[in-house]
Amino acid sequence: MINYSSIDGKLKKSEFSFKVPSDLPFSVSGVEMNSFNYGKDHKGYSLSFTGDAGEMAELTVGNVENSIYKISDHNFPIEEELIKVSGNEGIYEEDGVIRWSEDEVNYDLQIYPHENITLSKEKLIKIAEGFTSN
Repeated sequence: MINYSSIDGKLKKSEFSFKVPSDLPFSVSGVEMNSFNYGKDHKGYSLSFTGDAGEMAELTVGNVENSIYKISDHNFPIEEELIKVSGNEGIYEEDGVIRWSEDEVNYDLQIYPHENITLSKEKLIKIAEGFTSN
C-alpha cells in the first residue's frame, strides 16, 4: 500500500478527482505531486513515486476531452497495442507505459526500467485496474 500522507493536502486541493495507484511493483518510499497547465485553462497533475533502490514511476492525469492525448486518435510515433483497463480503452507501450481514460480523466502511467522490476503488459494492466480514489 502506498502512503500518500506527504501529498494529502495537494490531493484534496486538486481541481478534479482522479484515482491513484494502490500499489506499484516496488516499495514506494517517496511521493511528490506537481500541477501543470496545458491548453487555455486546463490543469493536469504529475505524481512521482520513488523507491529505496532507485526505482521510479510517474503518473500524469488530465481531465478534458482534448487533453494530453486522445485514445481514439491512436497517432503515436511508437509501437503500441490497444488494450482495455477495467473496460476502458487504453494503450500499452512496451517500455513500461500504459495510457487509458476513465470517467473523463486521462491517465498516463510510466514505470521506469530498473533491475528490481519485471513488467509485463498484464502486470501493468493489473496495476492500473488497482487504482483507487484519492
